[in-house]
Amino acid sequence: VSVVTFDKIARNVLQFDQNCTIPGGCTIDQIKATIKNAIKNPTNNPLYPRVYEADGVCDQGQPCRPYCTQDNVDNGVCDAANPDNFLQPTDANAVYKGVFDCGDGWHFDPGNPLDPSQCTTTDIGDGLMTAGNEYSIGQRQGSLWVVVLLTDGSANGGPVDAGQALACPSSTWNPQNGPLCRDSNSNTRHCGPYDAPRCILNGNGLPIPDNSGAYVAGFMDSIHYDADDYARDMADYVGIDQGALVFTIGLGKQVGLPTTDPAGERLLQYAAEKAGSGLYFFAPDATQLADIFKKIGDNIAIRLAR
Repeated sequence: VSVVTFDKIARNVLQFDQNCTIPGGCTIDQIKATIKNAIKNPTNNPLYPRVYEADGVCDQGQPCRPYCTQDNVDNGVCDAANPDNFLQPTDANAVYKGVFDCGDGWHFDPGNPLDPSQCTTTDIGDGLMTAGNEYSIGQRQGSLWVVVLLTDGSANGGPVDAGQALACPSSTWNPQNGPLCRDSNSNTRHCGPYDAPRCILNGNGLPIPDNSGAYVAGFMDSIHYDADDYARDMADYVGIDQGALVFTIGLGKQVGLPTTDPAGERLLQYAAEKAGSGLYFFAPDATQLADIFKKIGDNIAIRLAR
């Protein structure tokens, strides 16, 4: 078992070869305890600390956004749903690096204070990539590999290379125009630096309405390559390149409520049903999770029996 967490970045808090972290041995019960501890306490592993302080505003689930007053940030209400929380970038009270950061060096790029890419908090793409990388390091090729992805929101984070956000185009930087680091139409798939040939072939995972078996194509557009596109590329990496069985769980209203663009649900359906040959589940709240995990376990058992 490997356990991967993700927010601004992904961290592998338990690797496959880390069978037991309890001093004194590795019995079956101790191995189970190690796994449960990694799942329940991912922030307590000293090898993989969180990237922001526990008492910072960013641990409340709100992305750090530009143009806020410091009071709004401190009160945790700097949210795009309320345009009154925002200031013009020329306002002397607007919050930029040096006045407010997310802790441990995560803040708006001082050379471009409008870029939110280092403060968005749901980097599903890197989470999938980190999970997939576990299968590429000397693991048994005959094993049944399974990834279970649980998220309470849509992808809005991705890799940052040499200060350039590769999955956060400037067209997605204004929170009053839509989600940060993701365009407003998740049915559109832009193909960019990672998985272009298959991205074009698989598109958004929806079939062309002509019964041909083909899918609505993606298209080359590195300029608008966003966090959702990157997450789909990494779903292809896990489900198609690594051949892993992928189950996805969308937890809470940010994933499952009908909206003009249910990006989270569409991404999870793609990762499980198109790339990973698995199943997608929606859980309105945590009370449904035990039943969902049992269904996933039963499905895995059936596949092992075959």
